[in-house]
Amino acid sequence: MLLDAVPDRDHDGVGDDADNCPDDANADQSDVDSDGVGDICDDCPLVSSPQGIDGDGDHVGDACDPHVSTPGDCLVLLDRFASVDQFAAHWEVESKAGTTPSIEPYAGGVRVTSDPTYHRVTMIAHDGAGLRFDGRYDVQMLANATLATSAVAVMTSFNDAMPMFRGVFCEVLYTGTGLFIATGDDNVNTSVQVIPTFQVGSAIRMLYSASSTTEMAACRVDIGIGVAATQIGPLPDSAGVSGFIVYDDPIDAKAVALYKPLGSCPTPIVR
Repeated sequence: MLLDAVPDRDHDGVGDDADNCPDDANADQSDVDSDGVGDICDDCPLVSSPQGIDGDGDHVGDACDPHVSTPGDCLVLLDRFASVDQFAAHWEVESKAGTTPSIEPYAGGVRVTSDPTYHRVTMIAHDGAGLRFDGRYDVQMLANATLATSAVAVMTSFNDAMPMFRGVFCEVLYTGTGLFIATGDDNVNTSVQVIPTFQVGSAIRMLYSASSTTEMAACRVDIGIGVAATQIGPLPDSAGVSGFIVYDDPIDAKAVALYKPLGSCPTPIVR
């Protein structure tokens, strides 16, 4: 009896008819934004969106392109927290002296909880050589969170000398009259009320983006299966340090992407 071989043109052990990246080897089939396209061939790995909509032709989809009308943006890092053993080599934790934040990596994420006496902890990405990424980056992060008290927030610092203290933020907070999404920095804070009947303890999913050059922060929050709101605020300063800051309630960071306008793109680090 003759059996037909299952086509597998990228030789990753997953047949083409079931492979979410049939031309790029990805045996793990990871798809963090759950759009049916594998991370390594997705032109917006953290944003569920149709493929190939790329107005400036830089291979970064418009739905996640930090500079949608200017070509040259490059995905430099996509970290999906796949390896618990490598977490300490991939990320640097910075917190106020005398505080002990809780950092709990697991396969597919890291739970970050600030010290109760100082509600802020900074996570800074390392490159393949174990060094901080040099320069400023556009940062995107996909995270899950539960409002245990009243607020959860993420921030990207633009102060290389003091990455813990200033930056552009996305905050989801409950004030007693409803759920609010806010973006801003130390000088500007714009907010919108989303759901008046939101209950503390409900799960949310956050997609946070901060641009290093256009001085904008964007915050999208999914509650249940629906998108609650999108809020974008112009800011007087720009993002930069290659990572993120967590304050108030804990979050589960699921993936972080760093972009930079380089023109000629190197092969991104995907881990």
